[in-house]
Amino acid sequence: MKKALFAALLALACASTAKSQTKGTHAIGFGVSSQDHKTTYSGTSPSNTYKQKINNFSLTYGYFFTDNARIKLSGFYGKQKTDPGNSNYQNSTSTYGGTVAMQKYYPLLKKLYAYTEGGLGYSLHKTEYENSDIRQDSKVNQYSLNASGGLAFFPFKHLALEATLLNAGASYSKSSDVNSGDRDMRTSSFSISTSGAITNLGFNIYFLF
Repeated sequence: MKKALFAALLALACASTAKSQTKGTHAIGFGVSSQDHKTTYSGTSPSNTYKQKINNFSLTYGYFFTDNARIKLSGFYGKQKTDPGNSNYQNSTSTYGGTVAMQKYYPLLKKLYAYTEGGLGYSLHKTEYENSDIRQDSKVNQYSLNASGGLAFFPFKHLALEATLLNAGASYSKSSDVNSGDRDMRTSSFSISTSGAITNLGFNIYFLF
């Protein structure tokens, strides 16, 4: 009986410490980020407070096609609301989209890894602007090529935590604006951008099986 109990505990210990990012492993991830900005201008009469709230949510599926490397599919939704305070002007933006990417892990210290990622993405941004006289809507279709990097921690066999620390990318977008149903304006643009360390910080939790 004691031998059987010892064997079961040993197997449990091995399972909890074994490497999880191995070939054939599946991963389901959830991501969330929330930002609140509030600025008060006290030099005006009356004083004015500018508020902005941004929430983003994502769902990701990944498959390790070899050790320490996986391909992943992600879908996301975001909502941004802006309230300029004393002004009658307000706007809200909804964002929908998805990405396909490949991610590579590099061991650093025990269960701590660095990772790099590259992928393609698409997103749709819908914005509604409102004030007392005019309502204006806009839509932006964006196609992007992205690269990022960060840190990953695998505390248990079936759990991973990731933080994105670096971002770079190129994007092409097409937009249309409708002002009170009377004017339709269409534009397109191309941009390349990079971000330094600890910017656009993102955090994700993955369940591995």
